[in-house]
Amino acid sequence: MDLREKDGLALVKVNRKNLIEKLKENRGKHKKEYDEAVEAYQAACVKELQDALKKVRGWKTAADYDDVQVHNYPPGHHLKEYDRVLASLEMSVDEDLVITAEQISQFVMDEWNWSESFRSTANIYKTAAAAVKGRR
Repeated sequence: MDLREKDGLALVKVNRKNLIEKLKENRGKHKKEYDEAVEAYQAACVKELQDALKKVRGWKTAADYDDVQVHNYPPGHHLKEYDRVLASLEMSVDEDLVITAEQISQFVMDEWNWSESFRSTANIYKTAAAAVKGRR
């Protein structure tokens, strides 16, 4: 591995085709995680709406009236970030590229600045969906 440093940044020489392959693999994993989070989000929304409807149907007098809200936010995805990097790599005419260690973390290890937040949100919905399925 060719490891250099420029302006205080660790630089790594990588094969462009291998990098594209790895980034496509990581994009596929991200898409799968996102699709699973959307499915779980849908189940969480249905549960919250059913609970709200049950509450509303239980109102007998004006004193029972309560503010009913739904608080779920849809999961987001970062597919455009993968696509932007892939487009850049695919347009390059170089066989080998020099990238930073931070880019290795993102493109190869799939550790972006948003990764933890994305997975945390996805896991919240997956946990909620599992709880709903467990009650059936």
